Amino acid sequence: MNFTKQCLGVVVLAASLSACGPKQQRAQQQELHLKTKSVNTSNVEISRQYATNIEGIQTIEIRPQTSGFIESCNIIEGQEVKKGDVLFTINSENQKQTVRAAEALVLVAKANVERAELEVAQVKPLVEKGIIGEVELATKKSNLSASIAQLEKAKADLLNSKENLSYTVIKSPVDGVVGDLPYKLGSLVSSQTPLPLTTVSDISEVYAFFTLTEKELLAFNRGSKGMSQKERIMAMPDVTLLLADGSTYEHTGKIVAINGLVNPRTGSVSYKAVFPNPDMLIRTGSSGTVKVPSALNDALLVPQSATFELQGKLFVYKLDENRKAVSKEIKVNNNRFEDNYIAESGINIGDEIIAEGIIKVREGMTILN
Repeated sequence: MNFTKQCLGVVVLAASLSACGPKQQRAQQQELHLKTKSVNTSNVEISRQYATNIEGIQTIEIRPQTSGFIESCNIIEGQEVKKGDVLFTINSENQKQTVRAAEALVLVAKANVERAELEVAQVKPLVEKGIIGEVELATKKSNLSASIAQLEKAKADLLNSKENLSYTVIKSPVDGVVGDLPYKLGSLVSSQTPLPLTTVSDISEVYAFFTLTEKELLAFNRGSKGMSQKERIMAMPDVTLLLADGSTYEHTGKIVAINGLVNPRTGSVSYKAVFPNPDMLIRTGSSGTVKVPSALNDALLVPQSATFELQGKLFVYKLDENRKAVSKEIKVNNNRFEDNYIAESGINIGDEIIAEGIIKVREGMTILN
């Protein structure tokens, strides 16, 4: 009998312990010790990023100014050239003949002037002596004037033919880098040829072109110092360039121009920044990303580690007056500051949010520090 009572007591005790265990476990699961953060505002400097196309400060098409066959090509694609370097020569035999003919005409015109001067000299004393009339002298002087005019025309034609001959030697107008070479030796070219012989890009400095929205332009104008566009541009901070491989270009740039028109189709405005390129690292046609810094006052910073995404929306866990976790949707803008989002709505100054370990949190849990 005593043995039976003892067994019954053990069973009751085991049942009691079994019933209490899950309750205690559930109570523990409703409480977590996690790091929290009080939301506050800060003045920060952020960088907005814009895709950019890059061009040299000058890209000059090299076109022939006279007709002929390409006689020599002294360059290769991608070669660096100096101003005055000979790039091409065009067959010049016709131009040489034209120059020789023009030189001969100058000699003939000079001879005509000398003869007319001699005739004037012969007639003048005879007129003074009354042997012949004034009309004869006037005629000789008129012939002299006509001869002088013919000489001046012949000299002008000679200069023109020499200039045309100089066009057969094509030189680089600037320091730069050679582009494509679409024509081979012996190709017939002229000023009407569709493609240029090549291009020469001056890339000692490069322009980075990018666009901002009309809304961003208005914010820029309102937040910039100075009244005129020139003063606003001069007051803008230096910008940085991310290259195609993701690296940051070692030289900073400066915004130098803002288009005066808003594109009605895209609602965007074109900006132009200039960067030094002493090592010729960047070439015309390159791409990258321009980072434009700007100050942002009273920004609500939310650590990215404090957020979670659900159905395309961003949430945080905010603590209520009982320190229970309540999920709250927040709106953030496209900017980032270090590892923080910048909130636009959904939370307020002084709200306490869970800063880390949100993967462990469930709605309604009590959060302890």
